[in-house]
Amino acid sequence: MIPHVFQQFLLFCGVGAINTGLSLLIILVLSEYFGVHYVVANIIGYACGLASGFIMHKNLTFKSQIPSKSTKSQALSFLIIFVAGYAAQLALLVLLVEKIHLGNVPAQIIAWCLYVGISFTGNKYFTFDGGKHE
Repeated sequence: MIPHVFQQFLLFCGVGAINTGLSLLIILVLSEYFGVHYVVANIIGYACGLASGFIMHKNLTFKSQIPSKSTKSQALSFLIIFVAGYAAQLALLVLLVEKIHLGNVPAQIIAWCLYVGISFTGNKYFTFDGGKHE
């Protein structure tokens, strides 16, 4: 039997893959087929990915946890954790490439792992749980 937290982590990664695909699809459709400026398309794509990620994580990944916050508060927490995770992974990426001279691909993978760890942990124990442990 697979531990519940590991099942949640796998589901979390699956939802993340879906969100990545959705974001990229929206970005490309807007920029390539509708002529939307690439920066605007990127912002819209990421916003849609964040919104769908929040909804899917709330209703699929962490549905078994009793929400201790309002949806508005959870959405704000979700956004804060995204920004914190993204900033941490970007800082690590720059450190690995610029200071340690690690190649781009392994540096991206390591930095991405940091982002996933921060995002999963933050959302499990803060956004959708308020710090209560199962």
